Amino acid sequence: TNFKYISKPTGDLLKKIYIDSDVFLWTSEQEGWGNPPLEAMAAKSCVVATNTGSVRQIIIDDYNGYVVDPLSLYGIEDKICNLIKNKERRKEISTNGYNDIQKYSWDSSTDILENLLIKNFQE
Repeated sequence: TNFKYISKPTGDLLKKIYIDSDVFLWTSEQEGWGNPPLEAMAAKSCVVATNTGSVRQIIIDDYNGYVVDPLSLYGIEDKICNLIKNKERRKEISTNGYNDIQKYSWDSSTDILENLLIKNFQE
């Protein structure tokens, strides 16, 4: 297996990295929101992520990605090894992640916010 470290990619290079990655690893210990796991899911990469930021709202463990405890190195290792060994499972999870992430867009998010504001101002 080949591994490559790239520091601070942006734009087209970042998009290419997501698309070329079968497994995306997100090991943040603390996060406000964290877009990279969502971006990886949109590129059909299978996400293994620590339970921080947006991960808590977006990823359903063992369905559309894997969620692990930020302090559990063995949990991360176990999930990654499982995905490397099991191409079919990796494909299933990445497809579920891709399909689920399609539900999120600026338009749908602003529509939800707008409806909440309208509801609260009408009361």
